[in-house]
Amino acid sequence: MGTRVRARGFAELAAVQEQPGLVIRLVAASTVQREAIRAPRSPASAQRMQRLLQSARQRLTRAQAAEAWTEGQRLTPEQAVLATTDLRNAQPVATLASTAGRLSRREREVAVLITRGLTNRQIADALVIGERTVHTHVANVLAKLALTSRTQIATWGVEQGLGVRG
Repeated sequence: MGTRVRARGFAELAAVQEQPGLVIRLVAASTVQREAIRAPRSPASAQRMQRLLQSARQRLTRAQAAEAWTEGQRLTPEQAVLATTDLRNAQPVATLASTAGRLSRREREVAVLITRGLTNRQIADALVIGERTVHTHVANVLAKLALTSRTQIATWGVEQGLGVRG
């Protein structure tokens, strides 16, 4: 399961870094892996994947998108992870880095805790605020950074060095 989750998370990172071909390959690889073990996709996960695919397909020709899907279906889990090497070594996306200053102090604290892997409940407990308030801060961070998921916030946070404990 871990490789499948990584492939899906890296597909989101590929979208942020504007690599539509890689998005499609990774979603295809994740889909094949999921089907191989007969694991259903949650409705929320299915919606995220559809949004990623739709956005990526709009940036490619129909032939390029079809070729990327076919390539992705052929990837082993290990090959899917290796395909993400460029993403892991990439410099932060300039537009994301430039928006960091627009986060409030509290939004930045929430982003740090998301980067560290905390749930909304855990963040609420750590910051001594309500869970609905955390939800609002998460929504604000997503909007200000033009992101669509907590995974993308965590990726952005790692790129910004926010998840470092100390």
